[in-house]
Amino acid sequence: MSINKEYQINFNKSSELLPESIFQTYTKNVENENSVIEFCKKHNKQLVVMPSGQKAIYFEKYLKQHGINIAYFMDNNSEKHGVLLNNIKVLSFDEFSKNKKDFTVIICTNPDVENALGQQLKNEQFDNYYIEKNDFIGYNNIEIDNPSLILHQNYDRYINLFNNLNDNISKHTLNNRILYLLTQDRSFLEKIKMEETQQYFDIIHTTKDDCFVDCGA
Repeated sequence: MSINKEYQINFNKSSELLPESIFQTYTKNVENENSVIEFCKKHNKQLVVMPSGQKAIYFEKYLKQHGINIAYFMDNNSEKHGVLLNNIKVLSFDEFSKNKKDFTVIICTNPDVENALGQQLKNEQFDNYYIEKNDFIGYNNIEIDNPSLILHQNYDRYINLFNNLNDNISKHTLNNRILYLLTQDRSFLEKIKMEETQQYFDIIHTTKDDCFVDCGA
């Protein structure tokens, strides 16, 4: 089964219970290691993570837990140049360019930035880079490396949660969030975006005397 083909779905279908076979299929097919780990193992040059934001810092910790150490961060922000993050120096792009043949670069940042950084490297005639699209903030290694295994093992809990949701918007959101976790296909996140003025208030109807507070999950 192809999740992307089967669940590029209309709203009604996305609000139905996901079949257990999805998690079984992906548990059988998925490798236990993220592909970026394999990429790092194949390259014996010094690893540079670009840029040096929060996601990259979490990513560096993830690599270290897999026995992989990076040599540098790299960032276009001049205020960060020479700064140590987790005892790792932040390079400027100029410093990197002088010794680029010695490096392999992994881009780990927000979707709206990653392609521009890749183009920046290409403009420098540098093709030895990898764009890492996984989320690392708030996830442990097993959730990143083999999410289908966790979802399959907890399918009963998923059913219980799904059945306790009273509206289709919530079910639609839960299902697309799970499908994103399985595939890292960001189109599933696009399906659950809501305008700020629409959040909650199609579900919860308040009066002028009510105060609604979102305290997180």
